[in-house]
Amino acid sequence: MSSYFTDKNLSLVRFDTLKNTLQLKEGDLIIPAMNMNTSLGYFEISGKQNIDLSMDYAVRTPLKVIARAGVQKLFGKKNQDNSDQIDEIEYQDESKRTRFLNLKIVGTPDNFDISLGKAKSKDNMG
Repeated sequence: MSSYFTDKNLSLVRFDTLKNTLQLKEGDLIIPAMNMNTSLGYFEISGKQNIDLSMDYAVRTPLKVIARAGVQKLFGKKNQDNSDQIDEIEYQDESKRTRFLNLKIVGTPDNFDISLGKAKSKDNMG
């Protein structure tokens, strides 16, 4: 990830308060849609993970976070030392329209696939 986030301190990724109600059902940990505000950007995640570590996640990532990461990958400074940098936690501006890229992550931590997912309504994430 360091080549995509050359302007960020990846040794100190900060998160805002995470709050959600998880449900354990027939060996699956169900994760309802939740916002994650981090120092890398903001995301929405939902899905499920089984006790055998198989996962099926939907991740909504703002296009601006992906575009910024791509620009950093292509034009960012190499070997930049950001270890003293404290990045601010980023939040979605609710007054502006945000376009998201929907990703689907399926598999296990050792063997997973990432593909484009279908857009889901906020009420139907998961």
